[in-house]
Amino acid sequence: MLILGGAAERLEDLKEAERWYLEALKIKGDLLDAHELLGYLYESRIPGRTADAVVEFRKVLDARPDDADIAGRLAQILIDQKKYVEALELIERVSLRVQGSTALDLKRASLYFAQGVWDKALQYAEPLAAADQSQPEPRKIQGICLHKLGRDSEAYVVIKQLVHQCQDAEVGVLAGQLAIQAGEPDEGISFLRSAFQQSRSPETLDRVGE
Repeated sequence: MLILGGAAERLEDLKEAERWYLEALKIKGDLLDAHELLGYLYESRIPGRTADAVVEFRKVLDARPDDADIAGRLAQILIDQKKYVEALELIERVSLRVQGSTALDLKRASLYFAQGVWDKALQYAEPLAAADQSQPEPRKIQGICLHKLGRDSEAYVVIKQLVHQCQDAEVGVLAGQLAIQAGEPDEGISFLRSAFQQSRSPETLDRVGE
């Protein structure tokens, strides 16, 4: 039945896929693969079903408490719902069982960042940024946290490198501000001009313009 459900998914018949996964659970209610596949389906394929994804992912985690992938997916749903404390508790609990998970460390950095706990966010983002400079998210967290903590010269080094690698208006605005502070007004204006071409949203300024 799981095979039939997977085939239906590949054909984009998501209701049929859901039906087959539920049929499998009628036969064996604790079939973790079915709960996991339903979770994936509700998480990203069927709009408006994230609450059901949470239920399915929790069932998987109850049986596999060290499953970093499922924990990360569940945490992301909670983050999107702004349930930061609950998401952080989940990540901390799973991290006790899973050492050295970069995915969990990035989620932890993102959670502290979302709550404005700059030192803790930096603590988890900085090693990730050093380990893989091709990934923009930990470097963005690192740069903004350094700025928020008043370490602007260090922040500028990180953000100046990052702004040339990704199209992110928030990064561009901060790069412009830091360049001007560093006595590089022409480069700062160039960064700001590019940022405003990408996004004229006031939220972009609000996030970093303190």
